[in-house]
Amino acid sequence: MRFNPSVIVLGCLLALPALGTAVGGPLEDGKAAFEHGDYATAIKLLLPLARSGDASAQYDVGTLYINGLGVPQNLVEGQKWLHRAADQGLAEAQSNIGSLYDRGLGVNPDPVAAASWYRKAADQGYDEAQFNLAVFYRDGRGVSQDYSLAAEWWQKAADKGYADAQYALSLAYDQGQGVSKDHAKAIAWLRKSAEGGSRYGQTALADLYQRKGVDGPPDIAAAIGWYRKAADQGYAPAQLSLAQLYDNGEGVARDWGVAFDLYQKAACQEDPVAQFHMSVMYYSGWGVSRSLPGAWVWMDRAISRFPESDATNRTAATTNRDLIASQMNPSEAAVAQNLKRTFDFACPHIRFVRLRSKMPPLVTTAEPGQLKDGAWVVEMPAVPPAQRSTP
Repeated sequence: MRFNPSVIVLGCLLALPALGTAVGGPLEDGKAAFEHGDYATAIKLLLPLARSGDASAQYDVGTLYINGLGVPQNLVEGQKWLHRAADQGLAEAQSNIGSLYDRGLGVNPDPVAAASWYRKAADQGYDEAQFNLAVFYRDGRGVSQDYSLAAEWWQKAADKGYADAQYALSLAYDQGQGVSKDHAKAIAWLRKSAEGGSRYGQTALADLYQRKGVDGPPDIAAAIGWYRKAADQGYAPAQLSLAQLYDNGEGVARDWGVAFDLYQKAACQEDPVAQFHMSVMYYSGWGVSRSLPGAWVWMDRAISRFPESDATNRTAATTNRDLIASQMNPSEAAVAQNLKRTFDFACPHIRFVRLRSKMPPLVTTAEPGQLKDGAWVVEMPAVPPAQRSTP
């Protein structure tokens, strides 16, 4: 199945602090307000404490400013408060400053500075920083490339139960990168990762169950279960794979309505293969009322999202878009152009998400008719051009 990201990036804004229900003083009340989404009260209670030097409050205030919660978004102000907390040794703040430099949020991207801040937090045992520092060692960003050190830091985070690090470690054992190749350990860490909630681990395990099996023959029911867990977390590759199973009736009863919903979720995350499938669904009237303008705009979107290196799918999408265009009347063509200008018509928006660094790629082997250059090649079904509809 399709699961071959060269890089995986989680979000663009800072993580909200992990909070528990607390009552008592201003700090506890401020955190409780934060937890319950009352950000205006949270900033009112926490800002005086931050100004008085409380590192935990400084971190929370910085997070509120960076995410624009309870206050206008201000990356510079947020970074200022994070630095004050980090200078007092708060590992969460140090890790998130590393993320700011890593992504260039409010500052110029600086991998050396990012690695330095990640190291400060990692040395304190902060698992997310250990994970990100390992990625830097693997990629040679801000530090000299060192696969052994990458594996060591992933191991530290994995031992703490950090599920994404467990997934990364499974890849290291699978590929023999920084550690001796060991299939049994690779599978064991992959299972732990999936069971720990890593959507990457869940998708990879599902892919393995579907293609080869895990300690046995392929198990499509197990694959569907793991794809569903990752899809429920909003992970586009899992949504795409699960959509294809429902689309084809593989391991489940064919249900184009469910397939359409899953394709749409992945397509709205700019997955070009899902966008290609959305066009097919609109063109064919599967799971949705048939619409040539809808088919055209999704195929056009897919063309813009397939990488230039993927000539096969870009060519197929272009051919299919032109086919759709040849079947539209002038009114439908005008509708299609309007949809292109207002593309957000189909996609909900997420205000903020958790920030982490890039995940390692999962190397897979292309199979005939399936994975090719990291994307699925799909044939457009023939539909008589006399059939017409509007959105």
